[in-house]
Parts: sequence; C-alpha cells; structure tokens
Amino acid sequence: CIDLTDNHHTIIAGLVDGTLRAFTFAPNLQLWKQREPRYDATGSCSSVSSAPPHDTHLIDERPYAAIQAHDGRITAVHAIPHAQDQFISVGYDACFRHWKITPSNKRFLLLSQGCLPQHTPADTTEQRRIRSSVIITTESAPPTLIVGTNGGRIYRIPISISHHHNHTATAYDGEQQ
Repeated sequence: CIDLTDNHHTIIAGLVDGTLRAFTFAPNLQLWKQREPRYDATGSCSSVSSAPPHDTHLIDERPYAAIQAHDGRITAVHAIPHAQDQFISVGYDACFRHWKITPSNKRFLLLSQGCLPQHTPADTTEQRRIRSSVIITTESAPPTLIVGTNGGRIYRIPISISHHHNHTATAYDGEQQ
C-alpha cells in the first residue's frame, strides 16, 4: 500500500490477484491504527473496542475505485514524487504501469505501460517476474524506476510524468548510461 497524498486521503493497495484498489481513509485513520497487529499480515481490519460503555467498531473500508491492473500478483506500488495523484504499479507479469487517480474522478487512468523484454527464447515469464523495485529521483533528471527480476536482471526505466507513452526498459549493466 502507499499513501498517495501524504494526508491519508488516497491509499492505493496492490493485491495478490492483480487488482489495484483506491481508498479514502482519512476519517478512520486513528481507529485503523488501533487494530491488532495480526491484521497487518492479511491487509484486513479488526474490530476496535474502546472502554465500556462505548464500543467503536472499525469495518473494512470499501474502495472507491478498483481495476484489474496486472496478470497475477502486484509486487509493489510507488508514488511518483512531484506528480500529484500519479503512481507506478509493478507485477509478476513482468510489466509496469503508470497510473493517475483522484478521488473526484473515482477511476484509474492508465498513462503508460511497458513490459520487460525477453532476451532469449529461454527467458520465461518466471525469470522476468519483477521481484523488487524502487523509484529513484534526483533534481536534474526525471524519476527512474529500477526493477530486479527473479532471473537476476536489473532494469532501469525512465518515467515521464508529463506525457502518455510506452516505456522502454533498459538492462542495467552497472555503468552510468
């Protein structure tokens, strides 16, 4: 999950079934923080009880938007710095997608997407699955998505925050390009 707006207004969750879900969470944040730690592993909420005679229960929030974003598990979602309501999702399907969402429009807008290349016929989707990822930012360059795969490859993907286009993944060989 990511807090897209730093004020808990838009929470984006990437799920194991490949869906993205957007929640407006600010009203219940304090109650959510009181739930039992065991619910962190499942992504679910528990009932939260206050001292008698007042019982307060926190129910699972319903998403205001949901979309099937990847074929299989979403491994990460990353907010894009300085790009209001934009984020990247990456998944086991070896693909990465650039999205925009706002609570006012209540839908996900796909800005751009790409998939990691198959270098040889022996490269399987299993080897190209994105295992880990991070967004790197500097003042002098646009944000860059760095991804690592099950097969041990590392890719560098520049992210454009102003245009709709497909991204090209470049294998990173350790040298500055």
